[in-house]
Amino acid sequence: MNWHEKPLPFSLKFQTYISAAQSVFAAILFAVAYMMVSDTLVQSIIKERQTNLKHQLMVSGATSLAYWTSQYLVDIVFHMIPAVVAKASIIAFEIDAPQCEVVFFYFALVNPVFIYAVSFLFDTDSKASVLVRVFYFVLGGLAPIAI
Repeated sequence: MNWHEKPLPFSLKFQTYISAAQSVFAAILFAVAYMMVSDTLVQSIIKERQTNLKHQLMVSGATSLAYWTSQYLVDIVFHMIPAVVAKASIIAFEIDAPQCEVVFFYFALVNPVFIYAVSFLFDTDSKASVLVRVFYFVLGGLAPIAI
């Protein structure tokens, strides 16, 4: 018998522990990825408000609807980058996550709206950045461990 061969297979209980640990670790990694995307998004929204970029575009002839629609579409595309990487990682590491692409798709549609709403609570991007990071770490990092 070679040294790399296992004498006995893992028990079902131990396989369950391994699966749970993989799931928690994957959830934390996904939360960190989306935390960075959302942090970047909230900082850019608040900096835009401070520099009045939207006002400059309005003076140039753009409408408010065109500005916010284009901003929302770009943010959806920005959210799809970690979604594609996450789906590829799920496939590559053979993680059991059925229909995860549906969750990623709906999250990409909803999260920019949530970040827009949160951005109205703050005047500086640093305070909003801290809140977003803590919020995503608590929900995406600690909640899976608690569950």
